[in-house]
Amino acid sequence: MKLPLVIIQIVNFNGRDALGNLFFECYESIFSQTYKNYIVHMIDNKSTDSSVREIHSKFPSVKVTLVNKNIGYSANSIGLKYFRETEADYLLVMNSDAILEKHCLENLIEYMEKNKNIGAANPLIMLNQKRDILWSTGVLVNNAGFSSNENYQNNIQIRSEKKRESLLSGACMIVRKEVIQQIKLFDFIYGSYYEDSDFSMRMLSETDYAAGLAENAVCFHEVSSSYKKFSAGRDYLLLRNQYLLMMRRFPVKKLCLGLFYLFKTRIFKRNILQMKIFVFLILMSPAVFAHRTASFFRKKHDTADFIGSSFGPYSPEKITTERVKIIEGFSREQKHLASNGITMGVNDEFLGSGFSMLSEEFPLSRRVCGKAVCFIKNSKGKYIISAYPEGSRVEVIINDKEKYAGATPFVFSSESNEEILKIMIQSEELINVSYIGALDVW
Repeated sequence: MKLPLVIIQIVNFNGRDALGNLFFECYESIFSQTYKNYIVHMIDNKSTDSSVREIHSKFPSVKVTLVNKNIGYSANSIGLKYFRETEADYLLVMNSDAILEKHCLENLIEYMEKNKNIGAANPLIMLNQKRDILWSTGVLVNNAGFSSNENYQNNIQIRSEKKRESLLSGACMIVRKEVIQQIKLFDFIYGSYYEDSDFSMRMLSETDYAAGLAENAVCFHEVSSSYKKFSAGRDYLLLRNQYLLMMRRFPVKKLCLGLFYLFKTRIFKRNILQMKIFVFLILMSPAVFAHRTASFFRKKHDTADFIGSSFGPYSPEKITTERVKIIEGFSREQKHLASNGITMGVNDEFLGSGFSMLSEEFPLSRRVCGKAVCFIKNSKGKYIISAYPEGSRVEVIINDKEKYAGATPFVFSSESNEEILKIMIQSEELINVSYIGALDVW
């Protein structure tokens, strides 16, 4: 029996510089698969590092397509021409910071071959930092267009049942040939962010295929290694594509309710950015209207069935863009704090209770209950702690010596010359720390 042919496709942009050795671990995991009938295709978004040269050197069988500018994750759709030319049966798209367990592809193909009603599916996507903790079993999108990874940070034994409104995560996703023939893949208009949700809604509403989860297939995702320091461009894309997805895919009633919620909660906030997005949407409105009209006649199912009933950001969304590294060598402090039951501070539950190395940007919205410990680089300048609700009374103790207090947000400085500052945060109430670090970065 002939094995189905799979194209494994990875979009790259300066992956060697951004990911280091993890960049090669991704490809090594692919070439270690027990399933052997595949072709690896890299699409390079005009990288300026050594990514393409080193991949050619280390993995000469990788097919490389060069794009003349960075068009984001939607560049996956450029690979469809090659996919059709090879007459492949499945397309596996994956991030360059994802690592496949050696049986992942074999189990994905087995799942798709047994479930002909499934058009596209995710494996179980686990955290690479701690491999018994989930990163995603799909994507949830709610009434206001906020998205979140389903079961983010849950233990694999206690994850919730997959809900109907769960969409697909593009971090690692296998797609059947027949689906691509009907609806293609990602829409270039998104660039990056929400392109996988748009694809999922098109597949679920315009075809008779369902979205699946191959629970026996596993891949590991390096949390936020693909994210760089906050940039206005990334922030713009996230907000713009949230509105764009709603305008293109939401039923009229849900669209009106969602836009009303966003207007109510965002009025007088980030006005310049909102105006830029508003101008873009106005210019795109004729194309959006034409697209909605065409989709109406193709529609077989209501997209309302795949949209969550809540409003407002999902709680995991606030911490998915962090860059976190655990400081080694603090076992005594970890043991002491753990013995006192402090597991809700500035905290990575899956990495170490209460201890985070904050190198480039602070993990947003860490919960602080009573006490929490974090470590930040000493910038020898002023620092600010911001939290909500604003006006919360907070004490900051640096290296167990210097003590500062105030109502958030407030500015403080340190006399310490140590490279790393140990910061104890104490509050009388449950607060969410949105930022602590150098004032000039905030």
